Amino acid sequence: MPIEIGTIHFNPETIKQNNIKRIEIKVVNKPDGSRIIDKGTTYEYKFNTKGLVTSYYYTVFNKLQVTNETPKNVDSTTSPENTIKYINDTVFTDVIYDTLNRIICKRIKIDSIYDGYYYNYNNSNQIIKEVHYKETNTGNKLDSCISGTRELVFSEIFEYKILSPDRTKKTSLNSRSFPYKNTLILYDNSKNIIKETNESTVSSVRQEYNYVYNSSNKLIKKSYESNENGNLLLESVYEYGKGGNLTTEKIYKNNELIYELYFMYDENGIFIKSEANRNPKSATIFIAKYIYEYY
Repeated sequence: MPIEIGTIHFNPETIKQNNIKRIEIKVVNKPDGSRIIDKGTTYEYKFNTKGLVTSYYYTVFNKLQVTNETPKNVDSTTSPENTIKYINDTVFTDVIYDTLNRIICKRIKIDSIYDGYYYNYNNSNQIIKEVHYKETNTGNKLDSCISGTRELVFSEIFEYKILSPDRTKKTSLNSRSFPYKNTLILYDNSKNIIKETNESTVSSVRQEYNYVYNSSNKLIKKSYESNENGNLLLESVYEYGKGGNLTTEKIYKNNELIYELYFMYDENGIFIKSEANRNPKSATIFIAKYIYEYY
C-alpha cells in the first residue's frame, strides 16, 4: 500500500506535465432545504517540479463562536443578531523524498507537536522499516526533517517473501523483532494488487482488502472487511466517463450507501473543477471547489 498523504492520490506525471504548483480545495455544506454553510473547511496540496506532493494541510472544526452584534449601516432601533463563526484547527503535513522519489519522511504537525514517520526501503522499493516519533522541531522549516526532542511511538520492520509470480508474503515485526502480523498479497497479470489479507499472529483479527480493475487497469471497486470490532465491510465503487475521467464514487458501509461523490471537470476534461459529496443519511451535500496555481 502507498504511504498516505491526505485523502487524494495525484498522478505525479500529470501534475508535472501541467506545471501545477498548488491545489487548494474549499468546501461548503448544503443541507437539504437550507442555505449553504461555509465552515471554512480547506485543503491544500503543494507540489515540486517533479509533480510530487511536498506539503499538505487541512482544517479541522474546533468550536463555534457566537457573538451578539447589531448589523452595520442600520438604525439604532434594529435588534442585535447572533453571528456564528466557525473556529478551525489546521493540521500540516510535510513530505521528504530521496533521490529515487521515495518518501523517507512524513511529518504531521498539530499545535506544537510533530508526528514524524521515517521509512527505509529495499532494492525492490518495498518499505522494510517504519519508525514513528513524537517530536519537536528545532527550526522554522521542515525540509531537512531535523527534530529536537524525540519520543518513540512505534517501530516496525517488514520482511517479504515471493511465493510465486503473483503472490508475496509480508511479515510485520515489532521493535523487539517479534512477528505480529502476516500479509498475503496477490497480483493480477498487470501487477495490480487484487487482494491483501492481514492475519494477526497473536489474536483472531483478520482484515481483507479486495481490488477490481477494468480493461484499462482503472480501479472500479475496492473493499475492506474486518472482524476486529464486529463485522465491518466498507466498499467503494467507481465509474468513469469520457477520456477515462472518474465521474462517480459511491461508498457503502455494511451494504448501506453512506456517500455519493460526483466530479466535474474543466473544459478540457483534464482537471477537476468541483466535487459534490452527498451524505444520504444526513441529507447534506458537501460542495468542493478546486483552485489551481501553476509554476
